[in-house]
Amino acid sequence: MKNDTLLVALAFIIVILCLLVCVVALWQPANPVLPTFSPSTSAPTVEQTQASTPPVPEPTELVSTFPTTTATEETTTSTVHEHTYTGKVTKAPTCTASGVRTYTCACGASYQENVEPLAHAYVIAVRNPTCTQNGCTTYTCKNCGYSEMELGESALGHSFGPWSVKKAPTETTTGIAERQCSRCQETETVTLPKLG
Repeated sequence: MKNDTLLVALAFIIVILCLLVCVVALWQPANPVLPTFSPSTSAPTVEQTQASTPPVPEPTELVSTFPTTTATEETTTSTVHEHTYTGKVTKAPTCTASGVRTYTCACGASYQENVEPLAHAYVIAVRNPTCTQNGCTTYTCKNCGYSEMELGESALGHSFGPWSVKKAPTETTTGIAERQCSRCQETETVTLPKLG
């Protein structure tokens, strides 16, 4: 019974020792390869060792070997161009057709818009009725010459006065009688027959 307990304790100690060795091996850096010297060669002197080993720079030298970057903030001011347009009529409107107004900026940008057609500018002429013509109103555009006519009152007809004999008839010749319109001075003539 005592032997079994001793064996268990011994095995436990061996396991713990193995674990410790593994932990130490993991935490230690790899062993550097040391130069081997044969009995015939002598160990290197201090001068040889220093010559073969590069000098370790001072901490200040290490810092100076690294490139230093300084962050500089560059403020870029991008100016946004604001268009300033000037309008000009590039196609004049007429009474019946639209025109074009072009807006141009100093930078060369441009756009166009329609200009409404002009309204007719009428000159009104009224003609009163006469004895032979109907009355009317004429509308004539002074811009384009377009004309419209609107009928008015009907013709009035002549307003003749009484007949008057201008040449009396005789037994051998005919006579002449006439009458005149009081409005237009139109004259109407008739032939008077011979006497007897």
